[in-house]
Amino acid sequence: MVSEFWATNPIDRFDSLAKGLCHNLSQLKHLSINWAKEKHQREDSILSNIESELSTLLDEQNLGFVSAEDKPHLIELEN
Repeated sequence: MVSEFWATNPIDRFDSLAKGLCHNLSQLKHLSINWAKEKHQREDSILSNIESELSTLLDEQNLGFVSAEDKPHLIELEN
């Protein structure tokens, strides 16, 4: 992401090199913040889907409470 940003956004040297660099760094900061938010949302969505599938599995199997023998397997699925 960073290398692509620098490749597509050369530093504007019109006013000054330092000002152009600061501007690009600021844009890159905002880009990385948005990327992190989207990544967190994607991970939350994946986790919700896994939890839903586990819940459905437990409901379909009528397992109710998980036995001591099945608990390690359930933890493995959750991980």
